[in-house]
Amino acid sequence: MTMTIICFDHGDRYVGVAVTDGEGTVALRHSVLDGKQVDSLKEAIQIATGEGAEQVLVGVPMSLAGEETEQTHKALAFIEQLRAALGAEVEIEGVDETFTSKEASQRIKAEMGKPEDEHAEAARLILVHYLKRKQASQSEAKPNSPPSNYREQT
Repeated sequence: MTMTIICFDHGDRYVGVAVTDGEGTVALRHSVLDGKQVDSLKEAIQIATGEGAEQVLVGVPMSLAGEETEQTHKALAFIEQLRAALGAEVEIEGVDETFTSKEASQRIKAEMGKPEDEHAEAARLILVHYLKRKQASQSEAKPNSPPSNYREQT
C-alpha cells in the first residue's frame, strides 16, 4: 500500500515543499512557495489536496538547546491552520528539522542551484529523515522478516 506524504519547510517568506514518489519511499523536491507572491497557506492546501496527500509533515525548528523559538510557534500555527483546512482525514505531524536548512544550503550551493531552492531541499531532507525513521521502526517490528525487495529463488 502506498501513501503520499507531503512535507513543508515553513519559513517567514518561503515554504519549501517535498513529496514522496508513487511508492511512498523516496523523497523528492516539489516546489518553493514565495509568500511575497502567493498566499503560502492557500497554496500549501492546494498542493496537499492536489497530490492526494494522506499525511502532511511540517518541519518544526527548535533552538540548539532544544527550546521553542519564535519560528517554532509560527510552524505550530501553520500546522493548526493546515489541520483546520484539511480535516481529520489527513494526518498532520510536526517533525524535527534540526540542521536541515544548513545541510540544504550546502547541497544547493554544491549543485550551483538557485538560493531559494534551499527551501525545497530542506523539506526533502526533513522527509528523508522521517522516511528513514519510519523504515527503521518497521524493521524493528518485524525482526525475522526478509527485506521488502527480497524474492525467493526458484
